[in-house]
Parts: sequence; C-alpha cells; structure tokens
Amino acid sequence: MIGAADDLKALEEARIAALGRKGRVAELMGRFGALAPDQRKSFGQAVNGLKQRVSEALEGRKAAARQRPTVSQACHARRADITPAGARRVAAGGAHPSREPGVR
Repeated sequence: MIGAADDLKALEEARIAALGRKGRVAELMGRFGALAPDQRKSFGQAVNGLKQRVSEALEGRKAAARQRPTVSQACHARRADITPAGARRVAAGGAHPSREPGVR
C-alpha cells in the first residue's frame, strides 16, 4: 500500500489505512485483550515494531515525494526560448494621426 502511493495525498491515505483509529494496526491491537497474559508482551512488542516500521516507511516516502518536482514545475523547467537569435523588438504603438503636422 505504501509502495504504491506516489504523491502526498496517497501517502496520507495509506497512513490512515495503516495507523488510523480504524486502521490495520488498531485492528491488531484490538486482538490484544483476547490473548493470554504470557503472549501479550511479545504480541505488543511485535505490533509496536510494526507501527514503527510503517511510520518510518511513510516518512521516507514522504521525503522522496516532497523532493520530486510537481507536473507544473517540470513543465516550467522544460520551457525553451524559441526567439530567433538577434531578433529585435518591434516598437508598439505610435503617434495618433491627429498629432501629426498638417493634419486638422
């Protein structure tokens, strides 16, 4: 699920699915009460280790996603100046005809 997420929104959805109140880790912790007392310690350690590994994987993917340029940034970086070399600007506008001498 985390490996398939390619943007920050998808990563946040993956985080909620894994670590949220109704997520997979919370589901595992719900089974905690049904375990025998001697199994609870090892089960709790395993679930906490899983939670930590998921959090680290999410943070790593978020950092990579933040470093990747967005589509608009990538398009902007690829824009090229297609103006021919030595091209001069054409002056825009001019004097109004009524301002010329001899015209009334």
